Amino acid sequence: RGLKGGLLYDARERRFHRWSPRTRGLADPTGAGDAFAAGFLTAHLEGLDVERCLERAIVTASFAIEDWGPAGLLEATTADAHERVRTWYHEEVGS
Repeated sequence: RGLKGGLLYDARERRFHRWSPRTRGLADPTGAGDAFAAGFLTAHLEGLDVERCLERAIVTASFAIEDWGPAGLLEATTADAHERVRTWYHEEVGS
């Protein structure tokens, strides 16, 4: 959905989750979907709820689109990701 943000249907809760696009810039959208899926699935495997899974997925995808190829993901640190969650979602993140 690009600049329209995202939409996820939660079959367990039978509801849609919508979100606005978030990024610090767009250099290359290649791999954004894979990064989103990786962020979502790792959060899901940790037992997080759908909203937290989406937050992680959105943050992960944002690193992917901000640079060419895998550079944005390879350069991102855990601290960078936690900071983005705090900034974008106003939440405290454990270390």
